[in-house]
Amino acid sequence: MNPATSVAVILGIATLLAIARLLWRQRRLAAEARGPRWRLVLQLIGQPALAGLLYLTMLPPPLPGKADTLVVATADATESQLRRSAGGSLVALPEAPPLPSAVRVPDLATALRQRPGTSGLRVVGAGLVGRDQDAAGALPVDFVAADLPRGIVQLASPAQVPAGGAFAVHGRANGVPGGRVELRDPAGLRVDAQSLPASGRFQLAGSVRVPGTVQFSLQLLDAAGGRVEQLAVPVWIAQTRPPRVLVLAGAAGPELKYLRRWIADAGMQADARIGIGGGVQLRSGPASLTAADLGQLDVVILDARAWSGLGAGQRQALLEAVRGGLGVLLRADTAPDAALRADLRRLGFQLRQAGRETGTAAVVFPRPDLGEVTASASAAPGAAQPPAQASKPPDVSYRKLGLAGLDAAPLLNAQGGQLLAAWRAHGRGRVGLWTPLDSFRLVLAGHPDLHAQMWSRALAILARPGQTLATVDAHAWPGERITLCGLTGPAQVTAPDGQPTSLVPDPRAGHCAGYWPRQPGWHQLAHAGGTQPFHVHQAAQGRALKAAGQALATRQLAMFAGAAGSRPPAETVPARRGRAWPWLLGLLACAAALWWLERARLHLPDPAAR
Repeated sequence: MNPATSVAVILGIATLLAIARLLWRQRRLAAEARGPRWRLVLQLIGQPALAGLLYLTMLPPPLPGKADTLVVATADATESQLRRSAGGSLVALPEAPPLPSAVRVPDLATALRQRPGTSGLRVVGAGLVGRDQDAAGALPVDFVAADLPRGIVQLASPAQVPAGGAFAVHGRANGVPGGRVELRDPAGLRVDAQSLPASGRFQLAGSVRVPGTVQFSLQLLDAAGGRVEQLAVPVWIAQTRPPRVLVLAGAAGPELKYLRRWIADAGMQADARIGIGGGVQLRSGPASLTAADLGQLDVVILDARAWSGLGAGQRQALLEAVRGGLGVLLRADTAPDAALRADLRRLGFQLRQAGRETGTAAVVFPRPDLGEVTASASAAPGAAQPPAQASKPPDVSYRKLGLAGLDAAPLLNAQGGQLLAAWRAHGRGRVGLWTPLDSFRLVLAGHPDLHAQMWSRALAILARPGQTLATVDAHAWPGERITLCGLTGPAQVTAPDGQPTSLVPDPRAGHCAGYWPRQPGWHQLAHAGGTQPFHVHQAAQGRALKAAGQALATRQLAMFAGAAGSRPPAETVPARRGRAWPWLLGLLACAAALWWLERARLHLPDPAAR
């Protein structure tokens, strides 16, 4: 029973008791002492009227809701935009500029509570900040965006880079025609540079050495060389355990020699079994492939002859280990026979060519124009000296197996469009097929970095997965909410000043939690899955980047709300509580009239006359 029903029942019982009292009292009076009949009738009618007025005073009837669009002014909103968006109530969020015609509110949720009849939002300006995006809920959103500021509006860099590895920085600049971007290391030396095309998009590259956290900087220059903006590019160089590698080869050769040399130079723990003819092998590590031995490995690299030399039991043990997370890279150094083609078919590789022919191709690296970019950067004053190997990398030979069009992820591409290596998931692990035959020519031609980059990327993709990182918003500023997902167990963030903050992950939302950083710099996130750092920008940095992120988030709100349905009709708008004071005045008037009827001697016999 709801409160309204309870009040109605109590007042109904009280009314019946009042009517019964009046009738009982009238019955006890002598006939000559009773007043006129109309007097009793008025008193009886007044009891339910008094109860009804008391009910309406306590629970006034709701007023019908009125559908209305709420115009929300955000940062960079202008009077002209607001005049074009007229037609509803106008409120200004704290980020909005001074607007005389707008009502200031602390946040969007407060504005919606004050206006329960709101049926839609028209957001004007830079967009909603994270504080207000959840408050919009399922309301239809119409976004009137302001022009993006001049500066870097998109920026992407890897969350983690292995020690000694390379990383790429992608992004887009707005409003800087003929400009230039430069990537500088923590010492201020120029690492890479690029002139901006008409689209404003850029891609820069850098490299890191020892584990730890460092901060590169990205500088945006205009056509005259003046600095437009400078942004921090934080890089976390992870201290990862070197992969444990097993190399199986049917015969020795230069490709195997330089592969093993790179593995040793990279500090990996490697064992090998290499056939040298006549049934003789050079072996280090386990003599057989047992499940226990394979469980200690991260990657197995073997060639076609080594695969064919494995027994059925060893192949089965190897595939079982792959399903458990092991990575396998099969080098097609010879044309695969029928048995190997059948094995590859069972692993999901449908080969279109027999592999008896070979070809040559130029390998696509993450920065195919690395030499050109390095040369152009070194021509500018203050740039670091370019490496000695600025010549064009040589082409590599590969075995034609017809990998193009497979349902597999690319591992290595050629500039002509050929797929030189691919991989497929197999249980929790991955299996890769590798067709290059002489990648060692890159080392001989003076490009050992490209040779290392090729093999490093392959092993990074195929190796057994290590620590699973939590997902943190790519960019954060003090006072702005960020989202951390994938947290396992209790989580805590430690600020640069050492102040810890405990997080409460929500298991129903992907184990995510919200965090509001109070200061810039490196923060440490600790949870059951491990410890990882994340960076918070200076409050004054990245104004254009922040505005672009807010605009994108608001556009997504508008898109999803528009897909959910149109604006609700007026009858679905929540009703408002009516005013109680008119009913109170009626209650007082009715109570006064009944009191007068009960106390007044009008039309009653005079007791003195008797």
